[in-house]
Amino acid sequence: MRAHAAGGRAGAWEDAGRQVASMLVSYSSAVITSSDPNAAANVALGIARAEASHRRVVVGDLVGDLPPLRHLAGDADPHGISDSFLYGVSLNKIGRETEETTNLFIMTSGTEPVMVEEIIGNERWKRLAAGFEQVGALLLLVTRTNAPGLAQLIEHLDGVVLVKESDLPEAPHGLVLARVPSPTRTLQMPAHSDAVPARTFPRWGYVALIAALLVAGAAIARIRSKRAGSSVSAVANVAP
Repeated sequence: MRAHAAGGRAGAWEDAGRQVASMLVSYSSAVITSSDPNAAANVALGIARAEASHRRVVVGDLVGDLPPLRHLAGDADPHGISDSFLYGVSLNKIGRETEETTNLFIMTSGTEPVMVEEIIGNERWKRLAAGFEQVGALLLLVTRTNAPGLAQLIEHLDGVVLVKESDLPEAPHGLVLARVPSPTRTLQMPAHSDAVPARTFPRWGYVALIAALLVAGAAIARIRSKRAGSSVSAVANVAP
């Protein structure tokens, strides 16, 4: 695994993401949004690389072929989030494990436009976020601030990280987990490495992660079903 050194404006945004990563340690899912989606993508990567030292992280592109994410995912397979949500392509097939950072996976946007309400506001994200929480992983979804369905997406996840923005009129009630108003000054950025620290963690493949999420999701669904059944039984027992 090669070291990753910050450099240039993209590196400055990524370094800014690293600096706010500690604010997300108790969360399992977040929207990273900005009017500048490339800045948002680099902030997401900064958070992801910091958090990947101790848990699995998936970064999803809800804008469309964002260069920072596409570069890491490669071009071998064009399928991505839109193909999963619109055509039922398995989540197992749309994740790409990065070579340079342990525990970091990328979900590309896919072959169809992804910035549509049918995808961004889909309640499926709520179930996926619950699965990430159950397995101790982190889901980061990169969007534009004017994305249709953004308010619903933020409600489905733990909250939002604002990049370049002081507030978010499109989702005034969304929980803001962190604000990244500007990139780190390049001249003041220390070089950093993605090398795993002395305490190491198992490296799960993306397929194994998705399998764990599906199991967790099924367990959550069973619990909710039992609770609903218990409530109905209780009502029936007290009904005249």
